[in-house]
Amino acid sequence: MLNDEEIIAKIKKIVSDVLNVKTENLTFETHYQNDLGVDSVEMITLLVGFETECKCTISENEFRKLKTIGDTFHYIKTNILRDEL
Repeated sequence: MLNDEEIIAKIKKIVSDVLNVKTENLTFETHYQNDLGVDSVEMITLLVGFETECKCTISENEFRKLKTIGDTFHYIKTNILRDEL
């Protein structure tokens, strides 16, 4: 079972790999579009990365609600990992 720091680290690693940004520049409040300038193609790439890492499916409607790294963390923790916690 992953702890909160491990979940956040995995999210940051995916964002870092997809967007070529340093993980240390990413915070809980980092906004995908406003802070990182993510376009629609990059958002889909992030979605695939999160789904692959979590071995899950995130609906497009749910994914649209994820605006920050913190939003992604909360979604994964409450909707995907809840059965493991």
